[in-house]
Amino acid sequence: DLFAHGKLPTEHRHRLSAVPGMNERVKKWERKVTPKDKRFEESVKTLKDWVLSSGGCLPKQGSKNLAEASLAQFVNRQQALASRDALHESSLASLLEVPGLECRLSKKRKRWGQESC
Repeated sequence: DLFAHGKLPTEHRHRLSAVPGMNERVKKWERKVTPKDKRFEESVKTLKDWVLSSGGCLPKQGSKNLAEASLAQFVNRQQALASRDALHESSLASLLEVPGLECRLSKKRKRWGQESC
């Protein structure tokens, strides 16, 4: 992977950025992925899989199932960050791919075009 190894010429990076839809992707590539980023993405994937296998229901904090309770805590932390506008744009985009999270992460439901969730 030329980009990952820093061998993609600058001119090519600029040309890629000019392709519709690629600018954001190139920005993600330029941002160094940390172990924390990887854990976040793994948590989002686990949450999405859990929601899909649970009929679209979000996990509950009071669950006796430790995995469910842990996922619920993750959702609550992300909701708190979102309410303070402290989520990185790419993190918010990843979270919004999880069914049911739009309303939980939005301070203003009208912002998402919904009166209620």
